[in-house]
Amino acid sequence: SRFGKFIEISFQRGILSGATIETYLLEKSRVVGQSQGERNYHIFYQLTTGGLHMDPNSTAMFGLMPPENFEYLRRGNCLKADMVSDEDGFRDTQQAMEYIGIKQAERNDIFRMLAAILHLGNMNFSANSEGNAVVDQTPALHKSAELLRISGDSLCRALDSRSYRASTDAYVVPQTQAQAFEARDALTKAIYSALFRHLVQRINLALKADSEAPGAMHISVLDIFGFEHFKLNRFEQFCINYANEKL
Repeated sequence: SRFGKFIEISFQRGILSGATIETYLLEKSRVVGQSQGERNYHIFYQLTTGGLHMDPNSTAMFGLMPPENFEYLRRGNCLKADMVSDEDGFRDTQQAMEYIGIKQAERNDIFRMLAAILHLGNMNFSANSEGNAVVDQTPALHKSAELLRISGDSLCRALDSRSYRASTDAYVVPQTQAQAFEARDALTKAIYSALFRHLVQRINLALKADSEAPGAMHISVLDIFGFEHFKLNRFEQFCINYANEKL
């Protein structure tokens, strides 16, 4: 797993009655880059392979293409995992969502946000004569804005400039090309993290048990992955490794 989790498994009179999951330290950096020979999260490959066989209207709406067409999916030079069928995985994911009560409309919203992440990763930025970032007017920009349900101009402003307030005055400062790329990656990681938390909440709702019922007992399990050491290590890796040291 690419996140830590604390699972409280509930029993009533010796019979399994439910569970609650808390998650920690999701590896968000994987969304925007992977080590050589590694993949992004499986759901992206499931969506861009098995998802291509969805309803044609949905495929067009999400702008789905094979995984090699998305920058975030080809950075590790590993589009296919051994002994893993992304088509079967997508069907299993859909079925799991159905089991916990996620209807098709909500599933489509989830897939829409995942597709938005992929198209954001294909956005590009140039630098003008003053060194400020300029968003390239590409299909990726327009599709990202459409899937996020905002205007293209709003998305451009969010990425190529930053605003701050000093006392009663508000300022807007242009970003450099490098800062615009960082802002784009930060946005995609934030979207994925929020989506992940939403799904954990939906799972907990489906697995909820009455912890105050007579005879209720619990077993708690902490599961956290090991130390991380990448070519490029960020604050996220520091937190994960620090947590492991303390454990």
